[in-house]
Amino acid sequence: MRCWSSSHGFGLATLAALSLWPGTVQAADDWPMPLYAGVMVAAEGEPDPAVVARSLNEAISLLVGSGRYRVRGQDELAERLGGPPGELALRCGEDPGCWQTVTFRAGVDVIVLLELATPGDGSVPVTRASIWGPEGPLVAPVVVPLPREGGAPLEWMAQGLLQPGELSLKIIEGGLLSVDGAAWPPQGGVRSLPPGRHQIRAQFGDEVQVQVVPVLSGHVTARHLAPAMAPGDVGRTHRRWGLVAMPALAVGGAVALVVQRDWPGDAAR
Repeated sequence: MRCWSSSHGFGLATLAALSLWPGTVQAADDWPMPLYAGVMVAAEGEPDPAVVARSLNEAISLLVGSGRYRVRGQDELAERLGGPPGELALRCGEDPGCWQTVTFRAGVDVIVLLELATPGDGSVPVTRASIWGPEGPLVAPVVVPLPREGGAPLEWMAQGLLQPGELSLKIIEGGLLSVDGAAWPPQGGVRSLPPGRHQIRAQFGDEVQVQVVPVLSGHVTARHLAPAMAPGDVGRTHRRWGLVAMPALAVGGAVALVVQRDWPGDAAR
C-alpha cells in the first residue's frame, strides 16, 4: 500500500525530540496525565451512517470513560491529516515509518482503526480492529462480527489499551530520581505503571531535568538519564561539529520537503 512518507528518519527524529522535551512541572497528584488517542473508521462502499457512528462512538466512550485517554475529534483529525482519517490510515498498511508520520501529524499516542466490511459471499459483516502506535501495531488485530446497529470490540480494546505498561529507567550513579512525584530506586529499574503520560524528574546536584513520557499498555518505555555536558564539553562539541552542522541542516530541510509533498494536505499542527 502507498504510504504518506518514505522518510522514516524524519519521523523518528521528531518523535524522539517530542518525548525528551522538558515538560511543565505540575503537582504530583496530576500525574499520570491522559494519553492522546484517535479513533478512525473505514468502511467499504456506502455503509449505513448510523452503523459507522455507533462503532465510532462506542470506541470513543470506552477511551474517554477510562480516564486514561483524551480523544481527538473527527474534524480535528481530518484537518491535521488533510483528509478522511480512516481512509488515510489504511494507506499505511504495515509500514512503521508511515505510522510514525500519521501519529505525529494527528497529535496522538495511539490510533484505534476500525475497518467495517461485508465479505464477498454476503455473509455477516465484520469489523477488523487494530491498534497502532508510532512504531507499528501495539497488539495483534482482531476480526469480529459487526452488530446490525454497529459497535466496537470493547473487551478486546480494553485488553489492548487499559492494561499496565512498564517504565524502565537507568540513571548514572549519584543522580536522584522520581516518577510522578514518587521516589524511584537510585540505580533505576523497571516498574509496572498504568497507561498515561508520566513525569520523570532527575536531579544531578543543582541540575534538574524533567521529562514527560508516554507509557503504553503492554509495552516498555525506556530512558537513560545523565547530566548535561559540562560547559567545556559543549565548547569542544561545537568546534567538532560546526563544520558539518550546515550540511546536516540542509539535508534535514530536504527531508521535510519530501514529507510535505507526500501528504494530501498540510494542516498538521
